[in-house]
Amino acid sequence: MIKILGIFVAAAVLGYILYINGFLVVNFKAAVYYKGSLPYGKGKNRKRAEFASCSGTIKQVIRLKKGKTYNFAFSKKLTKGDVTVEIGTGRKGTVLRFDRDGQTATLFTEEGIRYRLTARFKKATGEYTLSWDER
Repeated sequence: MIKILGIFVAAAVLGYILYINGFLVVNFKAAVYYKGSLPYGKGKNRKRAEFASCSGTIKQVIRLKKGKTYNFAFSKKLTKGDVTVEIGTGRKGTVLRFDRDGQTATLFTEEGIRYRLTARFKKATGEYTLSWDER
């Protein structure tokens, strides 16, 4: 019994560490088809997904350097439904919200704050891309 509890606690701690460092994605979605980008490698400064009949939410911490300015660009091509992407913090709530194709925004990152990306799908079919670069 103690071994099982120890394994559960170790898994929870490892999951939390992976989540706060941007390597674990929390999914609450239902989709006929979903293909998303990986949070490392060539796609580390870009979130891209293709999906069909997708409803739900995806949450992930994005890794941004503190005290820097970032330019974000959002694009989406949908045949039906809607997609909204938000960047927020635990304390301040939503900092940026993207819901229109071709939308851009600038964000100055603060010390000691983790930024979370949340994508919300409402019966959506198509694709979206959110990319950012350091200015």
